[in-house]
Amino acid sequence: MKRLTLLFLLFSQISFAQSNLAKEVIQEIEFQTDSIESVFKWIADNIRYDATKANHIEKAQTSERRSDHKSEELRAQKMLMDVLRKKKGVCEDYSILFNALVKELGYESFIIHGYTKKNNGILSRRVGHTWNAVKVNNKWMLYDPTWGAGSLNEKKRFVKKYSPIWYETIPSEMIKTHMPYDPIWQLQEPISYKDFEENTEFLVSDKSYNPEEAIADFFSKNEKDQLKSQLDRSVAQGKGVTSLTVWRKHIKERIEHLNHNNKVDDLKVANDKCKHATELFNKFVDAQNSNFKGEDHDLLLIKKNLEQAESEVNDALKTFNSINIKAPKNRRMLKKTSTSAQGLLTNIKLALTIVKKREDAESR
Repeated sequence: MKRLTLLFLLFSQISFAQSNLAKEVIQEIEFQTDSIESVFKWIADNIRYDATKANHIEKAQTSERRSDHKSEELRAQKMLMDVLRKKKGVCEDYSILFNALVKELGYESFIIHGYTKKNNGILSRRVGHTWNAVKVNNKWMLYDPTWGAGSLNEKKRFVKKYSPIWYETIPSEMIKTHMPYDPIWQLQEPISYKDFEENTEFLVSDKSYNPEEAIADFFSKNEKDQLKSQLDRSVAQGKGVTSLTVWRKHIKERIEHLNHNNKVDDLKVANDKCKHATELFNKFVDAQNSNFKGEDHDLLLIKKNLEQAESEVNDALKTFNSINIKAPKNRRMLKKTSTSAQGLLTNIKLALTIVKKREDAESR
């Protein structure tokens, strides 16, 4: 019996780089009593709104696309680098920068995706908006660093004007112009998309609603369950503007991406088990070629190795057979891998038979 060399399927994985950009910016800020407000004002003073980029996004309807980069982390890092290098950006750039800086200061922070309307009730239907929530003294507060920095005039040119009303804006005021895609970030008893879009007068009911408790439950979940809960809450609110539909599609894509990564992890474990089983089988081959002579070729040890190998390959085959891959090329690769593992298992079973016969012969 020959030694085996088996090549098993390996799926590539993404590694995430870390950035020291936030630390570098923190050193530039002249902090006052309120450190978050100092960050908010620094961004308003140093970052201009990129009207050209905003116009391109609106025309291309790409405000919620995520296909340009391999991961959310890498995408956010690139945007952080760009906004600091260019000293200008759109709402998502502002929110990513604000989020990075307050997190560097030790605060819990979250980037909120949603859509807005003007004070006259006119909706922004196609292009979404982002703002921020930061946990301060055990309570989540709302911030919009983009609107806090200024606004566009009638000619769609940025007019720099600091607006403190968008610093720690109370939920009942924020909801008049800002609707999160995930209603949990209204930070009050949620109103519907329909009421927001139709400018319906609404009153917060007297029944108790604890946003901190709801958000704590959200953060206690793993990333996949967080995304599912966001999507479920959004769907429960009904239909909405175009940008809401795009956001939901993006959430579904991220869930599918995580499902893929889980498959990658499972396949890697199965692959490693098959490789180890191959090594154990090859020890049997070496022992058989030396007629089971020598300390390393003890019959009981070889039998134990083969039984372990058999168990590992069976586990791996369960994984290979349980995973459904859509891409035809990867599906063919997985089938080839499974067939290879099945061949290894056949050889291991044959080896166990040989070991048993030798045990019986030696016991006579």
